Amino acid sequence: MKGKLSQSKPDVAIAVSGGPGTGQPYRGVALCRLGGRVEVVERRRAGGETNGLAELTKVLAAKARAAGGIEDAAAPVAGALVISGSSLATFRLEVPDVRNSQLASIIRMQVESKLPIASDQIRLAWRRDGSTEKGHACTVIAGRASRYDGPMLAARQAGLTAAVPDWEAAARAWGLDAAVTGRKVVLHLRAASTAAMLIEGGRLLDAVNLDAGMEDFGRAAEAGEKLQLYIHDLWNTLARFGAAQMPEVLVAAREHGEAIAALLKESGIESKAAWPNLSISGGTDPEDDPRDYIEAIGGAALAMGPAEERLDLMAAHPDLQPARKPLVTMATGVALAAALLAAVIFLVAARKLDEASYAKLQDDRIAQLVRVQDLRRLVAKERPDLLDLLTKVNESLQSGMLLESFNFQKGKPVTISSFASSYEQAYKFQAELGTKAGISEVKMLDPTFDDRRNRVNFKVTLAYYGFCKSK
Repeated sequence: MKGKLSQSKPDVAIAVSGGPGTGQPYRGVALCRLGGRVEVVERRRAGGETNGLAELTKVLAAKARAAGGIEDAAAPVAGALVISGSSLATFRLEVPDVRNSQLASIIRMQVESKLPIASDQIRLAWRRDGSTEKGHACTVIAGRASRYDGPMLAARQAGLTAAVPDWEAAARAWGLDAAVTGRKVVLHLRAASTAAMLIEGGRLLDAVNLDAGMEDFGRAAEAGEKLQLYIHDLWNTLARFGAAQMPEVLVAAREHGEAIAALLKESGIESKAAWPNLSISGGTDPEDDPRDYIEAIGGAALAMGPAEERLDLMAAHPDLQPARKPLVTMATGVALAAALLAAVIFLVAARKLDEASYAKLQDDRIAQLVRVQDLRRLVAKERPDLLDLLTKVNESLQSGMLLESFNFQKGKPVTISSFASSYEQAYKFQAELGTKAGISEVKMLDPTFDDRRNRVNFKVTLAYYGFCKSK
């Protein structure tokens, strides 16, 4: 794969995955693209410490410059840190057709209403994924600052300019395989967890983290109950993806891939073991498994592409924005000084206004401000704290349960749809809800057993403070 490239100048980028908190060493690649051909010109791994990241990034950037014919040894190279998505929430939102500056505020407000995290502690990124009847569909990721700020700061200090989730990078790597076409569901298995991904053309459309991995399938006899919950959650994930009728699910696992696919088939989910067909060379360790570099390859491909095409937590971080050129030039400064002088002259002249008229103007302004404040207090009094309610519902959910729908209308009971592994678990959820402050009149409606999915479907109604009344 290190053959001589064409005389046209290729695009290059680097990416690093793994590191502290992931249980894996740093693994990085240098990628080179010329026309439609993508080559891995270098892959290697380093230790898990921050200085290991800096050294690895330095080596990869040098290899990328050489492959791209860049003679300046200090020239920046596009690069991404591939971060763990296990602590990220993923949302598919439909938003109105507005400017990006307005869209960012709308998305943040919706995410803040869904997550029990303080506003200044949320890190998020979003991407438009096409038009709908009402505006645009957007994919959004969000997580806690305490989980991601440290790795992103270390990445920026090492010279990397983006931070993308591992399942976003893995989806992009699948898109580099020309044989993978159309919409696909891919299960990307790690040691103790699984990233279930809905992808199309190398773009991630949705993702869910499932609480079981290769280690659990390796001891299936001992982890029987956990694997049953895994399959149960996978059915729900396929329903969320709108993919329950898809021909098959692709299972990407370094170990037990065929056995996992067979187990899923027994549960009615058509599956096959598969990996993206990529030529991965350039390694320094012959015992290193090339499949461990799939996420780094996808991360480099994302770094190489347009910024708006990736879910980049670093791009939206308030303290990690790229340095900008000064907005005020000498000419602008002179113009501002002239405007300031004119303003001073105006204020001096304004003092000569009739004192009675001036006092009346001030009184009118104060009265208007008082009316605005009164209105704000009235609105706040009538506005329910939906984040508080959702947090209490989430705290009451039992192991393996997911909230399927949540309907709130003022003056009517809150209606929740969910499912449980047994009737006992459903009634435990009802009892737990009844202990929460502000929640009352919790009633169970129509619990029924679903033979096909081996679960109990049910609805619950409740009253929340004085905003709604139960039936």
